[in-house]
Amino acid sequence: MEWSKKNWFWVKDSNLLRTSIIFWPNASGKSTILEWMKMFQTIINNSHIFDLSKSSDSNNKLIHNWFKLSNTQNEPTEFSIAIAIDDHLYEYLFQYNDDWILYEELKKINKSTTQTLFRRIENKLSKESVKYKWNKNIMDQTSAKTLFLTSSAWFQHKLSKTIIEWINQINILSALWSRSYKDITSTYLESNIKSKSQITSYMKSADFLIEDIKIERLELKSWDEFIWVLFAHPVYIDKAKQEKYRYLRDMEESDWTQQFYRLLWPIIEALEDWKILLIDEFDNSLHAFLTDHIINLFNDKKSNKKNAQLIVTTHDTSLLNKEELSKEHFRFTEKNRFWEWSLYSLYDFSNTQTKKLRNDQKYGKDYLEGRFWATPFISKTQND
Repeated sequence: MEWSKKNWFWVKDSNLLRTSIIFWPNASGKSTILEWMKMFQTIINNSHIFDLSKSSDSNNKLIHNWFKLSNTQNEPTEFSIAIAIDDHLYEYLFQYNDDWILYEELKKINKSTTQTLFRRIENKLSKESVKYKWNKNIMDQTSAKTLFLTSSAWFQHKLSKTIIEWINQINILSALWSRSYKDITSTYLESNIKSKSQITSYMKSADFLIEDIKIERLELKSWDEFIWVLFAHPVYIDKAKQEKYRYLRDMEESDWTQQFYRLLWPIIEALEDWKILLIDEFDNSLHAFLTDHIINLFNDKKSNKKNAQLIVTTHDTSLLNKEELSKEHFRFTEKNRFWEWSLYSLYDFSNTQTKKLRNDQKYGKDYLEGRFWATPFISKTQND
């Protein structure tokens, strides 16, 4: 693969991207990807709360969202994920329906071999599981609705706990509903001098003409507390910059300024604590230069020393022309005539039947022309 070394890192014998960008037409399933990731996390963390004796209770069923535009309601749901931990690759998979965990498996992926660390079929463990020191007694205490991985973590199994901790490092948010992050970013800013300097520096780098930030907390009867973020701007008189500043409340700032500020904490947390950050509607209220700036933060080894990863969904086609990104970074979602959606990579496309896409090619124009699909088909209305 002709990747820029700046944009990927090695784990064991695999090279992994720092950023991945998903393009989509409306109603093609891109938000569903992130919703299913949240569901995956929820089942991993909470499957142990279901009591087998109450399996007939509709409120006590496993989360099993089937595709409503088909007849698949009786088919099981399956999740699988590849995980890199301490230079080792693992693949974890489970399959379930409303009432039961049907299948569960954890594999360790080596360069030339694959080891099955445990395999659970309904309520029984395979022989390999005992061989790799997975406790059969834990399986005996695991209900039909509880994942064996979750149960093992509760019994302090080291690898199980590490895998669940890794899964919980995935932070999923929608830029459409980012207002709650204002308070989190503000609390971080107030925590110490370094944090304030860090947030202020990011805001300055985004060219908002902001010199300082203050937080004002108000106690209100209708809310426990309301936070105003005050941004200091330079004052000019007769085009001469004055020494004093004027503070504007966040609601007086542009949508771009407000949105960038809200997203700063999840971005900083991902970069500093090594997290995988998934942002839906990435370009909502953000200028193309700002989305470009955020992607650069993750691709730059200086700002992303711990190899955090960023996955976003967007309509911002200018990113398809970004020179630092190659075809491996771009993915698309597409729906067929049965409303089934698929996710595929730009890397899989050919420029002609015999020639692969060039890595230095700008893909925005080709995408808008429908060459990579994943664009809406707009039919004419009767009034057209």
